[in-house]
Formats: sequence, structure tokens, C-alpha cells
Amino acid sequence: MYYVFNAENGKLLLSVSDLVSDTLKLKEIAKQLFYKLKNIDVNKSINDQGYWFEKNEFRLNSNFGLLKDTLIYIYNPYEITNYAEGQTELKIPMNLLK
Repeated sequence: MYYVFNAENGKLLLSVSDLVSDTLKLKEIAKQLFYKLKNIDVNKSINDQGYWFEKNEFRLNSNFGLLKDTLIYIYNPYEITNYAEGQTELKIPMNLLK
């Protein structure tokens, strides 16, 4: 689990919307990066390719953190796919969100 704090006021950021104003754009960028990372065919159902997304639709979870210039999401084993796939790290460069 990541905890992200605002460096200016020390407050805990509770959601990614505290960092990113356009969460729909974030989701679309994240989806593209996830599909590339996992070699998912965009013309086929994501769940038919070994993933367990509700309503067969990619989603971001609430387990996010910040690295230097990167927003990172962690999907734990069994969260979106089988245990053998292990933990999934989805890294999104912040420059793509500007």
C-alpha cells in the first residue's frame, strides 16, 4: 500500500484526483500503457485474455504512488489476474498527463 502526502501542507492525498485534474484522460493513457505492457489485443475482450476486470473494462485501482516523475499503480496478485502473473506495476510518466 502506498501513502502519498502533499509536500506543501503534509496532508494525505486520498485519491489520484488530488493530483490529476483529468481522470478520464489518465484512465485512457493508463489503459493504453497497460495493454502494451501486457501485450493485450485491443480487438479482443480483456477478460478473454486472462484478466478479471469488472464488466470486462480496464480500470485503475486506488493503490497508487509517486516516483520521481512517474505515477505508479500496483495491482496485487489475484486482483486482476491469477497468482502466477504476480504483482503488476503500471508506470505512467507524468509528462503524458500534462
